[in-house]
Amino acid sequence: MGRDELLAMYRAADEEPPIPEGEAIVLGTVGEWAELATARHTAREPLRVPAERIAQQAGVPVGELPGCRLRVASLGEQDADGFTLV
Repeated sequence: MGRDELLAMYRAADEEPPIPEGEAIVLGTVGEWAELATARHTAREPLRVPAERIAQQAGVPVGELPGCRLRVASLGEQDADGFTLV
């Protein structure tokens, strides 16, 4: 499944598909922030994390983050850190 299809699925679903614990999907970027869906954060109430931090840790340009599926080493209610591409 490509990035566009993945994003469309999460944005359009009445009931969001589950995301495994320790993973995240970048739904999009807003200014300096990346919005993430995780096991604890829905697409309707995403976790916001600095996009540049994710880009540096995952080795992906900020502009290519939307649609990326990531492993997250540390995931809390207000922040996440330690991103790598799945």
